[in-house]
Amino acid sequence: MSNCLITGEGATEATGIYSVGGTDVAAKCTIDGVELGAYLDSGATLLESIVTQTGGTSVDGLGIVEDCIVSAPVSVTIAQQGLVVSGDPLYCAPGEYTLRVDSQGNPEINASLFGEGKQIGAFPVACMYGILQRDSQMSSGELEVKGDVTVPSGVALALRNSTNVIVATGDNQQSGSDPARVEILVEGSLTIDGGEEDIVLVQSEAGIRGSWDGVILADNAALTMKRAELRDARYAVKDDPSGCAADIALEACVFDNFETAGVYLTPSASDSVNCSILGCVVRMAGAPYGLFLGSSPSGSLSYRYSVEGSTVTGVYDSAGVVGVLVDGTGLGTGGEPRLSSNVVRQVVAGTGIHVASGSPTLDGNRIIGCSVGMVLRGDGHPIVTGQGLSDIISCPTGIWVRDEVAPSLVDLIGIHDSSIVGLLVEDQAAGQYTNLSIVPQGTTYPLTGINLSGSDVDVSDCLVKVSSPGGSEMVRGIALSGGNSTISNTTIEMTGGGSNPLLFRGISSEDPSHGVQLSKCAIIGQGTTHSTGIFAVGGTDVVTGRTIHGVDLGD
Repeated sequence: MSNCLITGEGATEATGIYSVGGTDVAAKCTIDGVELGAYLDSGATLLESIVTQTGGTSVDGLGIVEDCIVSAPVSVTIAQQGLVVSGDPLYCAPGEYTLRVDSQGNPEINASLFGEGKQIGAFPVACMYGILQRDSQMSSGELEVKGDVTVPSGVALALRNSTNVIVATGDNQQSGSDPARVEILVEGSLTIDGGEEDIVLVQSEAGIRGSWDGVILADNAALTMKRAELRDARYAVKDDPSGCAADIALEACVFDNFETAGVYLTPSASDSVNCSILGCVVRMAGAPYGLFLGSSPSGSLSYRYSVEGSTVTGVYDSAGVVGVLVDGTGLGTGGEPRLSSNVVRQVVAGTGIHVASGSPTLDGNRIIGCSVGMVLRGDGHPIVTGQGLSDIISCPTGIWVRDEVAPSLVDLIGIHDSSIVGLLVEDQAAGQYTNLSIVPQGTTYPLTGINLSGSDVDVSDCLVKVSSPGGSEMVRGIALSGGNSTISNTTIEMTGGGSNPLLFRGISSEDPSHGVQLSKCAIIGQGTTHSTGIFAVGGTDVVTGRTIHGVDLGD
């Protein structure tokens, strides 16, 4: 006899299995709610079974019990072989005899008990909730998350290969930071790894965006995810509001249909966090953030993160949303973020990459089809470098530099098809901008390649191409108003023509109270009509060594 379920449902003076001896073997049975789980006479064996909720003794007689889990003692006359574990087998629910992932009946974690991994009882592992009692693992099949799961400090949970995790829309624990939604709280270690060929899928049972809270990281947590897909959460991955000191490694993961952010990290002053995001796909689907990589205003001890080779896509988003937000305020030693070789696309009403503060390094990223390609703010010294071709494409505003930020370097960036302005530097911002290729293209006017407003900026070795549609619209290669900037070794190419040469300008200095230092620049008209090479309203402008060719009015 094997794989049998025997339940008494409140029966008294009842016996689950009665054997008069011989060579009877009952294997992988689940017996619950009877007065006596089994009576085994000499020679009979109960093997790899679970006996719970008995009146007094789990098993009596003269037979053999081998590799079982029992909730009550076994008679002293019974021969015990292998191991008989006394304790709660951790059923998924009353009257439901599948097992929790941390049950000792889980064959993936009980090899140390029984000599090899064995399924104990009639039913497999099928759920997880509550505080895990021991290291746990599941490598295939479906796992239902009925309520909050806590991986406590010192405990490891691993979900591997083709495991499919289904999260309930309600929380049977009614605990955590949100009693109405399930969260997976990690205080110990969580690994989600699909291996070389499979994907571990974690999703809501209803497929509704924001219907569970997500993976929440507490102090001293460790999170490793590779080839995993998390869907339908409020935050796919988030740090605990009370503080988080964690090691986070995310590789080849997909975050989809989330409510607020795919990854949302805001460390406190005492946190020490290392976060690496490599080759992941983040689909915003209307969420306000794809990746939110924040920091503590009062400064954290050590907070390092990098994002490399990942793709963030926004769909049907609203104004103010951000593909990747980077806030480097108060980061400790070695804490400056690094974003390299990523693609942010179609955040159509918002910003592709927003540096709110600090001095991150952004290298070789591409931004496509966002309202603003990149925003640099705060008072730090970010470094932005690219490939020089098609780095920021079809964004009405390519790069917007504001506040008191002073980039150490913005170099080798190609900004194409911006319909308003390629590079806008304003407020008290400054910095060095070199080797930029800017080709604005659109129907919103004034249309400007580079707009320096109220800033002391150094622009060198750049190429700006502008064209006029032939009407009365304002088109400018480089516009300056306020500040005392330096422009050198830069070429402005002008095509087309307007109705008034004073509206189509190669370089336009528009503030009489300030000046620009212009040296070794070339302004070249190609079939242009009604155009001006240099337009200056006065001030302290100094122009040396310039070349102006093919325009109606030189300067």
